[in-house]
Amino acid sequence: MALVLVLWTAPWQNPTPTAPIAPVTSTTTNKKIVRNGGASDAEITFVPSITPEQATQETSAAKRLLATTEADLKIVVERGANGERLDVVSEVKNYVTLAKTSLDGGDVERAYKLATKARILTDDLLKH
Repeated sequence: MALVLVLWTAPWQNPTPTAPIAPVTSTTTNKKIVRNGGASDAEITFVPSITPEQATQETSAAKRLLATTEADLKIVVERGANGERLDVVSEVKNYVTLAKTSLDGGDVERAYKLATKARILTDDLLKH
């Protein structure tokens, strides 16, 4: 008596061979996409978020913050900064530089925020 072994696989387990995929060739076409039937885009107008008076106040406040921060930073460096304090001093100097660049570029809000961050870090350095 001979033993015959028949292997059976379900149709969903036996993937059918597929035809090889043709390589994609790069073709450049000069197609123009027209949205909404050719309607023109809406015009965008940028409006300053602060009034000129606020800008003047923030400019003078930022300059005051930068001046006091730089003076106090000299005191911190004279006391001797090491380790983490040197990292914070470096960060303060970076904020001061960025704030001055922002003031020169007319970005008053950014300059004020950076000067405030520098001031807060310097105050913390003076306490410790």
